[in-house]
Amino acid sequence: METSLQQQSEQLKDLQEKYTNLSSQHSQLEFEFENLTQERTQLLEEIEKKTLPIIKTVDSESQTDDKQHKRLVQSNNKLKGTLQTFKDKINRLVTDKPELFNGIDEDTSDQLDHLLTTVENQVTKINTLQKERDQLQQTMSEKDTEQASLRNQLNTIELELKQQTLQSTEKYV
Repeated sequence: METSLQQQSEQLKDLQEKYTNLSSQHSQLEFEFENLTQERTQLLEEIEKKTLPIIKTVDSESQTDDKQHKRLVQSNNKLKGTLQTFKDKINRLVTDKPELFNGIDEDTSDQLDHLLTTVENQVTKINTLQKERDQLQQTMSEKDTEQASLRNQLNTIELELKQQTLQSTEKYV
């Protein structure tokens, strides 16, 4: 019975180590996911800020052809600047985190697609890790309950054994 208790204690320790490892990995993935999500949100906000005024400017039909042409050129230049800023940020991310872009060519569109796919995959992994963590916690709780029950049984048996030993000793005395 003690070996069973020891085995269960070892299993519990193994489960606790796995849970600790998973929790650590989960924290790291959550941190990386948050960073990527913030970067993406900032990029999208910056694009929106820079493109909405341009679109509003182009919509005015009351301007003369020369003014429209000048505004279109200005809008085109602003869009080019915005696109370049966007590309620069992606390139900076590629430079700062090259491990995220292994096997991806230098096309910014491919890099963005890969980044978005990576973020989606990280979300999936985080969700999977959370489910595994919940299952491990459930298993650990069940093992704790089982271990407590076994301890109670062991204590009862030890008490009975002591009583029997005491009674046997009293008979001989």
